[in-house]
Amino acid sequence: AQSVRIYNQERPHTALQYKTPDAVHRAFLQQ
Repeated sequence: AQSVRIYNQERPHTALQYKTPDAVHRAFLQQ
């Protein structure tokens, strides 16, 4: 349940901050 909550809360923010799916993926891997 927590992973679903994190996914739902974090994904919109990354979508607003980054332009391409590749950038989002690379930013996620760097965390």
